[in-house]
Order: sequence, then C-alpha cells, then structure tokens
Amino acid sequence: MRPVQHARIRIALVLSTMALASCVVGTGYVSAPPRLPSNTLPALRQTLSFDVCLAPDPKLDRLHDEGARRAALGERVKRSLSRAGVSAELTAAPGSPADFTVMLRDDLGPMWSFVVSLVTLSVVPGYATERQTLDVDLAWLDAAQVEKTDHLQYQSRTHLIIWLPLMVSMDFILVVSDGWESPKLEDGGFRQMVERLGDDLRARLGRDGAEVPELGRRAVACPAVTAATEPPEENRRLDRHPDRS
Repeated sequence: MRPVQHARIRIALVLSTMALASCVVGTGYVSAPPRLPSNTLPALRQTLSFDVCLAPDPKLDRLHDEGARRAALGERVKRSLSRAGVSAELTAAPGSPADFTVMLRDDLGPMWSFVVSLVTLSVVPGYATERQTLDVDLAWLDAAQVEKTDHLQYQSRTHLIIWLPLMVSMDFILVVSDGWESPKLEDGGFRQMVERLGDDLRARLGRDGAEVPELGRRAVACPAVTAATEPPEENRRLDRHPDRS
C-alpha cells in the first residue's frame, strides 16, 4: 500500500474517532542524556547488584502490586544496562544492601494549553511536557581503594505537541476512554537514561583497581520507608553486615 493511502486511512480513523468523542492528537519528541563514546569506556566484567526504590502508591496493594512494579522496573533496568555492556541483577529482597539503587520519578509540566486543545478537539494547538527523573546511588572503591558514594541523576523530557494537522504524522491519540502512543513516547527516554548510567558505571568501575565493595564493606540500600506509607527520603549507606563495626 502506498504512503498516500496509509495517510488517508489514518486520517479517516482519526476523524471517525473524533466524531464519537473528544480527543487530542499530536506528535512528540524526546530529549535524554547523551551517551558516552563506547570505544572510550573500559569493559566491566563483574556483575553488579542493584535495588529498585519505589515511592508508595496508595491506589495499589502494597503486598502485591509494589512487588510487581519493582520486578518490572528492575527487568527494564537490567535489559538496558546489558545493552550498555553492564551485567546487573536485582536484589532478591527489597531494601537489601546493593552496589547501587535506582528510583524513577515522573511528573508533568503545565497542562493549561493541553486542556485548551482538548476542549477544541485539537483545533487550537497545545503543548505539554512529561519528565522522567532517574536517581541513582552508587557505592564503589577507586583505584586507591578509597570508599566513595556517588549520587547520579538523569532526566529525560517528552515534549508533546497537540494540533489537528499533525494527524498525518501522529505519535499519540487520546480519547475519553482510550488512547495510543508510539513506542518512542511510551519509552520516554528511559532506555537512554539507563544506558547512560551504564556508561558511567563502566567509566568508574572498569578502570584498573576500581571495584565495588566486597562483602563486609559498606553499600547502599533503599530506605526502609519505601515499604511503609511515608514517601522515600534520600538513600542511606549501611553495612552489608550490620553486626560488624
């Protein structure tokens, strides 16, 4: 089927949907931290351990859904790190000491123009921004065996442009009860953020003499409040073996 026919079918689908319910349609682009040149980074042969810190969500069942959210996000982190040349495994139990921890936060920018576009069926252009922030705490030893803890932060932005003429190259459509978005918007720069984390891990830990702490040394862990009802605070450092001084 020729591209012109594809465009006509897409326009017909959008117009028929808009005839039934209010919707917005538009395109978008994603900005994320740039990758480091792979050929300048040393190989990382050791497998790292990491934990996922979750902010409690009162809409979800803590005993079941938080475990599923942690496992799902942990798998996404693991896959993206693997593509960056880093082998990592999620800790078996939440709150366990690990070589590094990750926390993902989402927030929206001002939505007033998005709302205006919604009520005008995308005739009036609108704009919105979605942000993803990845906070990482890392424990490691440099080549001189000096113990260090780094806080790394990465942010991606998804810029949404809402306007009816953009239906011919749309990346998303939102209706009252359903919606669709392209894979790039669905990812929202998450993969590139984690791959950049992988670059930074290789840059720190791949050098001669650098390593993660051995058992008995200090590590990082998610705060215990992530399993309670209070919002998480800054990650803390603790001993892998609390009974040791």
